Amino acid sequence: YGSNRATFDLEHGQVEIEQSADFPWSDQVAITVNPASPATFDLKLRLPGWCPNPTVTVNGEPADLDANTTGGYLTLHRAWQAGDTVSLTLPMKTERVYAHPAVRQDVGRVAIQRGPLVYCAEQADNPGTDLFNARLDDAAPLRNAASDLFDGIVTVKADARVTDSAAWGGELYRTERPTETNTELTLIPYFLWANREPGAMLVWLRS
Repeated sequence: YGSNRATFDLEHGQVEIEQSADFPWSDQVAITVNPASPATFDLKLRLPGWCPNPTVTVNGEPADLDANTTGGYLTLHRAWQAGDTVSLTLPMKTERVYAHPAVRQDVGRVAIQRGPLVYCAEQADNPGTDLFNARLDDAAPLRNAASDLFDGIVTVKADARVTDSAAWGGELYRTERPTETNTELTLIPYFLWANREPGAMLVWLRS
């Protein structure tokens, strides 16, 4: 879903459909249907699998998603008139994602996803933090934060712990459990990494 306008030639005549959205940063999508003359046809909306509780209204009236959704698409069948408005809300929950135990490289690790976007921790946003020694507790809250990065993306912040390697000196092994210090991790959408200075990056964090 993105802001755009398109005109279609149907058997009933021309239909203009205009979309207004700041997706995926905002969960709100507005669609205006403008047929050249009143006409009956289907408008299908994709309801993505990552969103378990979408809502749709037509001119303010709730649509029956259960009865009219097949294969991930909601069918809105009605007599459309110029100016009819469809409002689609796709709540984007920020949540942890875990891999199947057979994915050995990800055992004991967790990834962060917000709506359709997978996030990552990049060194540019976490200076002085050894990302490979950072650990995200299961109980650590995930906080969405507005930013001025990349024209205003939504970042995710989370409290984490980092193994303190300063006390080890030149030792390779020791019998004491490593100590940890508290830090705050900042995560950005994975597709935006490597657009600044070189540095470490992790999608799957220790947990």
